[in-house]
Amino acid sequence: MSGLIRLLFRITFSSFRNGRVSLLVNLRLAFIVLFLIIFVNSAVAQLPGYSYRKKITIDNTKVSGAANLTNFPVLINRTDVDLKTTGNGGNVTNANGYDIRFTTSDGVTLLDHQIENYVATTGEFIAWVRIPSLPFSTDLDIYMHYGNSSISIDPSTSNTWNSNYVGVWNLHDDFLDATSFNNDGTNNGSSDTTGTAADGQDFDGVNDYVEVSDAASLDLGPDFSISLWFRPSATFNDSSDALQGLLDKGSYKLFLDKSDGKLKAEVNDGSTTWATSYNGTQERIRCLAVYDGKLYAGQGSGTGDGDVLVFDGTSWTTSYNGSQESIFSLEVYDGKLYAGQGKGTGDGDVLVFDGSSWTTSYNGSQETIRGLAVYNGKLYVGQANDTGDGDVFVFDGSSWSTSYNGSQEVITSSAVYDGKLYAGQGRGT
Repeated sequence: MSGLIRLLFRITFSSFRNGRVSLLVNLRLAFIVLFLIIFVNSAVAQLPGYSYRKKITIDNTKVSGAANLTNFPVLINRTDVDLKTTGNGGNVTNANGYDIRFTTSDGVTLLDHQIENYVATTGEFIAWVRIPSLPFSTDLDIYMHYGNSSISIDPSTSNTWNSNYVGVWNLHDDFLDATSFNNDGTNNGSSDTTGTAADGQDFDGVNDYVEVSDAASLDLGPDFSISLWFRPSATFNDSSDALQGLLDKGSYKLFLDKSDGKLKAEVNDGSTTWATSYNGTQERIRCLAVYDGKLYAGQGSGTGDGDVLVFDGTSWTTSYNGSQESIFSLEVYDGKLYAGQGKGTGDGDVLVFDGSSWTTSYNGSQETIRGLAVYNGKLYVGQANDTGDGDVFVFDGSSWSTSYNGSQEVITSSAVYDGKLYAGQGRGT
């Protein structure tokens, strides 16, 4: 989509401008812990003006990779009675937790951090702390300092996310970008919910999203990475109604693919020209669908030309050599690929492909099957060609029945929108 980027789940988005992009997303899914943080009270002298501190040891065996991580934002998520405010029996003096700071192991050199949430009554403190060099082979000590009554200004800084990060949306109580690029978002329907770290956002999976205005900083280079935390409210598999978008900028997107129930990404290479992928001998390619990681195409116009072709990313081959004139529609349902074919009277059938062979699922009495769509866990098809034959049939996984008995000649198309199934009909003036 042009001119904006849509975040359809709770995201912390960061990316690298110098040819590399990294997107961090904080949703409601328990994340993989890459490091172990151990809190230890320390008797070493405090940062000037501070009365208390705790040592935090990052266990190197929990650091991912085989090289030190540079300028790595570490999530500190701690609930501690000592971190309550003094009025609640703790040692923090500022009601917003502003007098909590972090230093390197020398106890003096300050580390950039960004507060995501602080609860004065419980001592819950959630913040991101930038570690200049996070070792993968040795433990690292840093210190948390607290208890300074002279502090009244928020120490949070966007420097926690260096210039490689172009967008970080924590989605705790707001939709602001935590980086210096200020790619702030606007909420469209989502609501607050409990997250892994502080609050997240709950999206209805239909029309809730967060919109971020387009910016050059959000364009991808040749190398990039995108990461996210999310938790589906229900199992997403190949019987789901539709693709579930997670992030969409048009030139790149993340989504859950109903054809196989997997998380996938698509990136446009930036090309502005079209090239021929398949040079066919028939009159028309009428429909396209992705199934099991491959692209399928329905073709044909003359008798016996109704075939299904398949592209594996390298070459095209014939998946189904049909006897009818055309394949009018393709749709994935319940882990299988369905095709609507026909042209002559009684040729309007629904075929099904299970990954190895094609069989007939519905032997129709009308001329064509022109529309297929998955809605509410069922497969719907539009059929017909003569007056009064424009009906919608439904398949529940075991049997077919009539969903709509139309008065027009044909159901030409169907699609799911805003939680409802729409069908286009007609033929005559």
